Amino acid sequence: MRSDVHGEWKGRFGRPARAVDRLRTLAAVLVAAATVACGAVGDAGETAREDGAETSTPAGSGPEAGSSSLDSLARALVPELERRSGLEARHPPRLARRSRAQLEAFLEDELAEQLPPEKAEALGGTYSRLGLLPDTLQLEGLLRKLYMEQVVGYYDPEADTLFVLEDVPPAEARTVLVHELVHALQDQHLDLDSLTSSLREQNDASNAARAAIEGQATLVMAEWTLAETTGSDVDLTTMPGIAEKFGEIATEGAPESMPTFGSAPRIIRETLTFPYVGGLGYMQALWRETDGRPAPFGPRLPASTEQVIHPERALGPSPDAPTEVAFPSASPDGWTEAYANSLGELETRVFLSVHLGDESEARSAAAGWDGDRLRLLRSDGSEALLWTSVWDEPAEAEEFASAARRALRARYGGEPGAAGRAVTVERLDAGGRPLVRVVDRPTEVDAGVLAPAAEVRLSGGGTGGEPAAGGP
Repeated sequence: MRSDVHGEWKGRFGRPARAVDRLRTLAAVLVAAATVACGAVGDAGETAREDGAETSTPAGSGPEAGSSSLDSLARALVPELERRSGLEARHPPRLARRSRAQLEAFLEDELAEQLPPEKAEALGGTYSRLGLLPDTLQLEGLLRKLYMEQVVGYYDPEADTLFVLEDVPPAEARTVLVHELVHALQDQHLDLDSLTSSLREQNDASNAARAAIEGQATLVMAEWTLAETTGSDVDLTTMPGIAEKFGEIATEGAPESMPTFGSAPRIIRETLTFPYVGGLGYMQALWRETDGRPAPFGPRLPASTEQVIHPERALGPSPDAPTEVAFPSASPDGWTEAYANSLGELETRVFLSVHLGDESEARSAAAGWDGDRLRLLRSDGSEALLWTSVWDEPAEAEEFASAARRALRARYGGEPGAAGRAVTVERLDAGGRPLVRVVDRPTEVDAGVLAPAAEVRLSGGGTGGEPAAGGP
């Protein structure tokens, strides 16, 4: 499906605007995970020719449909996917073939449009300052390799077409067709392009929306794959823990099956897999608690990765809406804002896990997240990172503050001063809401210079708008 790159690379580290699902090995992972968990059991007319791509008529229509094995396969799959997804096909999906050269050119264009060099540099610089990316990383080159690795096909809602690489035989394309046909059905009920575009500059909300979109397609694909492999029509919504097992097996198998992915920094790997793994868990909870397998859109669309990780906070009688955190002040004189966005519970957890080396502690310390905002400021070669987060309870803010202090010491090898940095982690309150503010600045820059830029204002999340918290 298409997913706008803000995540500038799929929630910052995923795929470019028209998303490319790397599903060649995903089916095997899902079968293994599900087997372990369960004990082993229309519109007629041609698609417009684009960049010389081979085209087909909509599945199930036109004179060539009967002779096209790809169209025939899609036509045969749609009724089963309608049943499993709860989405009725309003018209036959369009299919087309593309060569790998065409795909590579397409990806180059998408990267240039969605993640130009200046934006990529600022984004990479922010995560480098957090210690999550090496400062020598050539981000654009890595992304190109990631996008091409294990690519089989993708659904592009802008073209209303499902593309499959021309060198992939129909039998091998079955799994990607299942997954991407669900995206085609989704797009017939909701404008996926508009949804992802509207969230382009909201990283955490974008990650959450992609989890809903990918989670529905992944759960349907997992059930279909398991049924095909084992002959058992298992309802995966009744199998708690399948998402976690899927994630474990995917991680263990990644280096061999996807070497570029396996060697990528942790933050990239986590944000790549979260929409599939986290989204699968979210969809399990949604369909377990709601009759009729409703689509995860409208009021059921998760608003944050917190709601994806903890579905009860989205699906319960009193959803835990995230608090919006904003920096109302402009940059100080002589400083410019290179980047500003939110991390969310997901990336906050990754930050802690990378530096503390303890996934359990990281999950616990990030679990009380209720909103955050960070900004990277620059001045004559100097950088300052300001990051303020709001928490559900004071005790949870204290837990995160303690973990963040240790994580930042580890990030700088125990002595930030030796690296020329002054790092503070403070517990504050604004309008009765517990906050944690991180300021990472050059030692030669006085804290007072950055004080106005560190102030924040809260809104939503039950706060109704709160006064700004003071600077460092």
